[in-house]
Amino acid sequence: VKCQAPPPPPLSSMTDHQSCSTTTAAAASTKSRGVFVSPSSAHDGYVRLVSCKGRSFPTAFTRPTSCVIENIVRVKKRRRTELCGGGDRIDSGELTTPDVTDVVSSETFQRRRTITEERLHLEEALFLHMRGLLKIERNHSEQVMTTKDLFAVLKDCRVPIPVYLAYAHLRAQGYILTRYTKARVELLCDVMKYGSEDSERTADKVRERQGEVDIEKLPRKDDFVIEETVASITGQNHVAVLQPAQEDPNDTGAMDNPCKRLTADIARAPPPRVSNLGALDASSLSYYAYSPNALFRRTNPGMPDFAVAIAQFHSDVGPTFDSLKRLVDTSTLDGLPLRVVAVADSGVVVVLG
Repeated sequence: VKCQAPPPPPLSSMTDHQSCSTTTAAAASTKSRGVFVSPSSAHDGYVRLVSCKGRSFPTAFTRPTSCVIENIVRVKKRRRTELCGGGDRIDSGELTTPDVTDVVSSETFQRRRTITEERLHLEEALFLHMRGLLKIERNHSEQVMTTKDLFAVLKDCRVPIPVYLAYAHLRAQGYILTRYTKARVELLCDVMKYGSEDSERTADKVRERQGEVDIEKLPRKDDFVIEETVASITGQNHVAVLQPAQEDPNDTGAMDNPCKRLTADIARAPPPRVSNLGALDASSLSYYAYSPNALFRRTNPGMPDFAVAIAQFHSDVGPTFDSLKRLVDTSTLDGLPLRVVAVADSGVVVVLG
C-alpha cells in the first residue's frame, strides 16, 4: 500500500536536527497502530489493530469482543405510487402525493449486536514492525514496544525464533501465510461451496436490476416498506473476557456460516512448531501458503498453493525419502505441494521444494 505523505520543507531551510525530526514524524504518521495482548489461559497472545491507516491486512482475523443490546423500533408502512392528482382520498380529505407512506403497524423489540476487532498473530505483527509499517504498544499503556521487546515475547507466545525467520523469509517474497490446522482444508472446501452459491444469488439480483426477471415476480404498486431505527442501547456485555478466541456462544448463526467457522479456525490455530527433519509427519506442518495475489480474500481465500513445514537445518538424522513421502501422502495435505523450510543457527533459511 502506497502512503503519500505531504512533502517536507526544503533541506536548505532546515538544520540537520529539524530534517531528522521531520522525517521521523512523517514516518510515524504513516504507521498503523496495534496493541500487544499478553498470553493467557484462553489464548497465546496477539496484536489488536487499533488504527490501520488505510491499509488492509490479508492475514488478520476478526474476533468478537463484546455485545450490546439495542432497542429497535420497527415500523411497517404501505408505499403508494399513484400519480399526482390521481390518488385516492384519505380520511383528512387531501389527495395522496407520490411515494406517500401510511403507517400500518409499529413494534419495539430488542436485538443483540456483536462488536468485533481485528487481530494479528505475533509473527505477522513483528514482520510488519520490522518493515516500519506497524507501531505496537503494550496493553493498558502507551509504551511503544521495541524490536527487542517483540523478540522477547515470542517465547511467551510459543513462537520459536526459527519459525519467525522462516515466516519472514516467505512473507518477504510476497507469500500470504496462515497457521496450519487439521480441519482447514475441509473448511476451505465448505467456504468455496458456500461462496459459489452466494455468487449465484448475487447474479440473480443483478439480472433483476437489469430487467431480466419474470413479470410475475415484479412488485406491486402498493408495497410494504419496513423501517428499523435504533432507539437506545440498554447494556453491554464483554464476552471477550471469558472466551476471547472462541465463537460467541449466543451467536446461533455462527456455526451455520462457513466463513465464520473459517475465521474462528484461523484464530484458534496453535502456534507453529519446529520439527525434526528425520521425523516429519502430519503434525510437522506449520503454515498454509498462498502465492502473491492482489485479489486475495480472507473470507474466501481458496485452496492454498502449498503447505509449509519448518525444521532446524542441523539435525542428527537428515530427511529421508520415506519421511518426506509420508508427509506428502498424508490426508491432511489433500494433494497440496509441500515445502520444507530449514533454518540454520546463523539465521540462514533454505527452502526445500
